[in-house]
Amino acid sequence: EGDWKLTPSPSGRNEVVGMQRLLNTSEFHITIKDDDEVKKADEIEEGLKAVLRVSGEGRRSRIESDAALSAVLYGSVTVYAESIGDLLEVKTIKKHKRDHLEKKRKRSPFLLRMINTEESYPEWDEDMMISHTWRYKIRGTNLTARWGVPTKDTNEYTVYDVFTPEFHVVWADGLQGEILAAEHGLGCLPIFTAYAGGSD
Repeated sequence: EGDWKLTPSPSGRNEVVGMQRLLNTSEFHITIKDDDEVKKADEIEEGLKAVLRVSGEGRRSRIESDAALSAVLYGSVTVYAESIGDLLEVKTIKKHKRDHLEKKRKRSPFLLRMINTEESYPEWDEDMMISHTWRYKIRGTNLTARWGVPTKDTNEYTVYDVFTPEFHVVWADGLQGEILAAEHGLGCLPIFTAYAGGSD
């Protein structure tokens, strides 16, 4: 008794890491084609590349790397284009962070972030996403830093960040009322979900 020790096999992790590294050797290719509805495709492509480039600056890992890991682990990738203008609306934001975001906004209006598939709840209607709920847990101190709402610093809160084609609504368990409830004016959801498989 006590002489046995169970050691998890590293093969599963090694396969995931190996696949991620393989995918990391590739690059994102952004291609827009001109048609009756889309003009100036080259300018749009350059704009999207700038958003991707600026979003990756200062991160602990590349957006592309996070997307590859999500595809390997879950088969799906969810990307959120967060408005820098919305981030700057937080009145309690620290000066150094405001200055940092202002510099980024001069080069890109959005910052891309990956949403963990386990926290992503999209709703679909035929061939389009009609709403998305991002449900995640966060410490009070980080919730205050992001949204400027009073919290208990060490408490953990569950946040519901919901987008429809017209509205952006955010609330958290344990806090009264909505943190945010407003029309976003984009005309679409700033969230994209794709599923990896086959040659896709």
